[in-house]
Amino acid sequence: MKNKFLILFFLLFVAHIFSCKQEPNYFSIPKSYLDYTININDTKVDTSYKYSIKYEDTTYLNITFKEDLDISELVLSIPSRVICDIYFNGEYFNSNKHECIYNAEEEFIDIKKGFPISPENTNVKLVFRTNKTIKKGDRFSFIIFKSPIYMDKIRAIEFYSKKNVFENNKPKTLEIETKDYLLESELPVIKINTEKRLYDNYYVYGNLEIFEKSKDLFKDKADKETNIKIKIRGQSSKYYRKQSYKFTSIKTDSTNNNIKLLGLPKENDWILYAPYWDESLIRNNIVFQLWREMGYYSPRTKYVELVVNNDYRGIYVLTEKIKIDKNRLNLNKLSKKDTSKTAITGGYVFKLDKGRKIYWPSEFAENGYSRCYYYVSPTYRNINDKQRKYINNYVSNFEKALYNDINWNEYINEQSFIDFLIINELAKNIDSYRLSTYMSKDKNGKLEMGPIWDFDRAFGNDNKEGANKFDGFIYELKFIPFWWTKLMNNKEFKHKLIQRYKELRKTTLSDNNINLIINYNYNIIKPSIEREATRWRTYIKNEGNPYNAKSFDEAVWYLKDWLNKRINYLDKQWNY
Repeated sequence: MKNKFLILFFLLFVAHIFSCKQEPNYFSIPKSYLDYTININDTKVDTSYKYSIKYEDTTYLNITFKEDLDISELVLSIPSRVICDIYFNGEYFNSNKHECIYNAEEEFIDIKKGFPISPENTNVKLVFRTNKTIKKGDRFSFIIFKSPIYMDKIRAIEFYSKKNVFENNKPKTLEIETKDYLLESELPVIKINTEKRLYDNYYVYGNLEIFEKSKDLFKDKADKETNIKIKIRGQSSKYYRKQSYKFTSIKTDSTNNNIKLLGLPKENDWILYAPYWDESLIRNNIVFQLWREMGYYSPRTKYVELVVNNDYRGIYVLTEKIKIDKNRLNLNKLSKKDTSKTAITGGYVFKLDKGRKIYWPSEFAENGYSRCYYYVSPTYRNINDKQRKYINNYVSNFEKALYNDINWNEYINEQSFIDFLIINELAKNIDSYRLSTYMSKDKNGKLEMGPIWDFDRAFGNDNKEGANKFDGFIYELKFIPFWWTKLMNNKEFKHKLIQRYKELRKTTLSDNNINLIINYNYNIIKPSIEREATRWRTYIKNEGNPYNAKSFDEAVWYLKDWLNKRINYLDKQWNY
């Protein structure tokens, strides 16, 4: 009897759990059905319902439906730690009017007093019900603080529907975009189709096709085709509306497939970089080319137009992923067996960056700013304890030697440190020295800076810490690792840097060569820029850039004008 009672209790308990926790299946509403716009002020929103937070400095994200949809229930998924007010067609969105429900960790709670903040890494889910179906022009408005963190995250808002009305996943507007736009493209076109929607925390499988000439886009056979696994990449940029992707070309058995793509050397790891923050779209490519001409490896690139799951995504940059390979960063490749006195010395690739991946901390901190080194190659999973200890100690010994000014140049390739400082100060890159800052050490070699990466906020394209001004130096900022101030205070190092700068100004960094590189990139993407601008409202949106260009030509003009002033400043500082 007792056992029967326990079994009955267990069954009732399980039934209760499923009835309380199980959520209905919701279908993702493709972003091609939605139009995203950002405004500083919006007179179409009635803000009389604002609850307790002061909104002297706010930004409005408007998401408008581009098609009629036969649905009356939506789920809004909003990234964690975002504070905002929500409006539907100008009216305050709350539980009394729209039956909105708050979901945190699968427990539904009515909203009564404004909008809650979700726990870290837990999205807020709001169920919106109305007695009418969604019509073309219906609009959700999100009022948020004018903060880059929230601005990035709020772009990751997603909509879901309990009813699947997206069988073909092709709204009328998309068909018009694909046929009318891409047939005129002078850039190669990449089409990607995946089995599932894309995520940032794991790969999904799919297929990639390359059409080297857009006129062949609707033919049966692509110029190049491969199976892939792909995911969204980036830490802050993954919250942008236009997201970057990382993909690996694979065979039918899911093993890596080394192939050439658009003339780039054979490999299997690739990046599709989305130049979203950079209104000129060319900042990274400029610096990659300059660094290459200075004598170092930097990722090779190709401009393309991209379609993902029938959604036109605009202009992207097919980019080599930084990795040890004979066709990329040509270093000795370590295996776990390499632990002898000579073999263990390299090669290693690691970087200074932010994030939550496995890292080792520096023993030094600048004004309370800690620094973290992340393993790139070998990865944390593939490096053994002896190798980890070796590279950690090598970097630590260099830092101690530099801090105490004792034989520090025995640890580093000094020329690479000089060139790294010159290229980052030329661009006045606010992310330099501390974020996406790659370093390498080859077998029996010294510590070397590079490859370089991530210059979308350089060349006057960020107003933090005066980065948009053409004077001043990034390496002097309080949160930058002490290495660079210490090196520039060394008379011999600074003398070598000034001499190297003078040499480069006559060759790689001459006014003529820099303008040639800018014009070359400008001319490649100019014919496709109208489609890019239409898709992303590039020259209408206000994303917080210090200079909001009204056209592609104006964005490139600002880049040239700022760079000319920056070079004149450096010439005076470094006696050219």
